Amino acid sequence: MIQHIVLFRLRENAEETLISDLMAPFEALPAAIPEILHLEVARDIVGRLVSCHFGLVSRFADRDALRRYQEHPVHIAAFERTKVHLDHMLVLDYETSAE
Repeated sequence: MIQHIVLFRLRENAEETLISDLMAPFEALPAAIPEILHLEVARDIVGRLVSCHFGLVSRFADRDALRRYQEHPVHIAAFERTKVHLDHMLVLDYETSAE
């Protein structure tokens, strides 16, 4: 099992409506991509200088399933829409026995 975590920090002064608009396509991914076993998209609630604006935690059966997800056109579209607003992002992919 692969756990995939992505944190998005948007450019300075990102408005709440933009954050919500960017989160929505990620929330819709499970309906389009069968490789996703679990997906949670969440907004930061603290707002510290080191905080990211939102992130996602997803789970896949194996590395091949993660690769298919990353190459899926619906995932690419969600990321491309977000990418233009990014200050930076962090990604962590690791193997886990959690289901």
